[in-house]
This record gives sequence, C-alpha cells and structure tokens, in this order.
Amino acid sequence: MKSSSLVAVVFALATLEFGTHNSQGTSGATAFDGNWSVTLDAKEYRNPNGSVALAFIRRFTATVKNGVFHGEIGTRGKPQ
Repeated sequence: MKSSSLVAVVFALATLEFGTHNSQGTSGATAFDGNWSVTLDAKEYRNPNGSVALAFIRRFTATVKNGVFHGEIGTRGKPQ
C-alpha cells in the first residue's frame, strides 16, 4: 500500500515540476513536450510495523503536452 502511495507522490511531483517551470510564451508548450521513455525504480521500503514493500522497476512510455506529464503502465481498465 505504501508503495502505491509513493508512486502517486512521485508522479504528482513530476507533474508539478513540468507544469510550473519551463513555460514558453502563452501557448502552454514547454521544452519538455514530446514522447518520453520512463523508468520507475522503486526501492524496498520497510514499514515501522515490520512489513516490507518490495523493490520493483517498471518501464513505460509517457507524453508531456503543454507541460503536463501523462504515462500509464499496462492497459487502462485491465489489471496488471
């Protein structure tokens, strides 16, 4: 559960970074707009109660458009 929350926080921070920096003019386009290859490398996390979220690596493509980062793993609506 903690691992999922951590991933959500990382994506939220990345989106904020893309959205608040690198603006060019009024069109909303940024220097980062385009297709990206993403590697998500989550390290093992030991919870205070002794349980462990195992490490994992996921690779996927993402798009940045007008400074907004969007990437998905798998097929929308289907479990992994």
